[in-house]
Parts: sequence; structure tokens; C-alpha cells
Amino acid sequence: MACGGMIAYLTFKVRWRQRTLLEFLASLPYAVPGTVVALAMILTYSQPLPLTGWRLYNTLWIILLAYIIRYLIFPVRSTGAVLSQIAGNLEEAARLSGARWGQAMRHVVLPLIRPGLIAGWFLVLIPTMHELTLSILLWSAGNETLGVAVFNLQEAGDIPATAALAMITIILVLAVNYLARQVGRIKTGF
Repeated sequence: MACGGMIAYLTFKVRWRQRTLLEFLASLPYAVPGTVVALAMILTYSQPLPLTGWRLYNTLWIILLAYIIRYLIFPVRSTGAVLSQIAGNLEEAARLSGARWGQAMRHVVLPLIRPGLIAGWFLVLIPTMHELTLSILLWSAGNETLGVAVFNLQEAGDIPATAALAMITIILVLAVNYLARQVGRIKTGF
């Protein structure tokens, strides 16, 4: 959400030529199939990272990075929709009143875009909970995602355990949906 919020701010509030390119690059990983993104992650991160020597392949970090890259467009669009409705005069008034850029962001812009951030968080959470195309290629022992666990149980023929885990997933999704709606009502007053 932080990356998506920053990209949305740069795309919708900062006037520069490459802003459409930035939004295009954020939407590109969602436009290509998940297997292509996963193979790109494998090819890119199977070698140790320069300067640090860390290897992301076969870790949970490569799955997290793949999810961030794949679903970045959701927070960009949801936050951008809210940012496009906020007049630039509010941020300018805060700056003219003596607030620094960070203070204006924290006290003026962030409270106004909170509903878009909550919506973007929920839009990212739901597909990642049952996502399989990225995870099936990037998981390793001990780093299974929920989608991979359900798939492995189903492939092993353990139908009762598959059904139980799928039901827990549904209950968890409904609980998160309820929580997001309650947080949205408290903060926005709707």
C-alpha cells in the first residue's frame, strides 16, 4: 500500500511527463499472466543479489516481492481515485501555513485518502489469499501460501482437509471484509 500510495501521488498530484509511464509500469505486471511474472522472478532472483550476496529464490521474500509487483496496480488505482478528487488547494494551504511537505501529507492528505488506502488494501488482500499461479512456481518447503496449501491437500486426495482449509479461508475473507467495512465507517462516518 505504501508503494501504491506513493506511485498514485506521483501520478495524480505531481506534474511531470513520465507520470503516465509510471502508471503503465505499475499496471504491466497485472496485464501479463502470473506464470510469466513468476518465471521472471525466478530468472531474476535465482542468482545472489549484488552487493549483499543474498539469494531471494526459495524464500518467502520472493513470494512477497512477486505479490507486490503483481498487485501494485490495485492500490495505485484506488488511492489515485481518491487523490484525483482532492483539490490541490488543501495541500497548498497547509504549506502556506508553515507546514512542511511531510506534515502536510500526514495531517491533510493522508486522512483524506485513508478510504482509498483501505479499499486498496482489501483489493490486494483478497486475490493474494487464494492466488496460485505465482505461488505454485515460487513456493518452497516451509514457505507455502494458503493457495498452495489448499492445492497440495487437494492433489494428495485429502478432500476433508481441503474443504476445511477452504472454509477457513472463506471465513477469514468474510471477517477481513467486515473489519474493513467497520474501519471505513469509523474513519469516514458513512
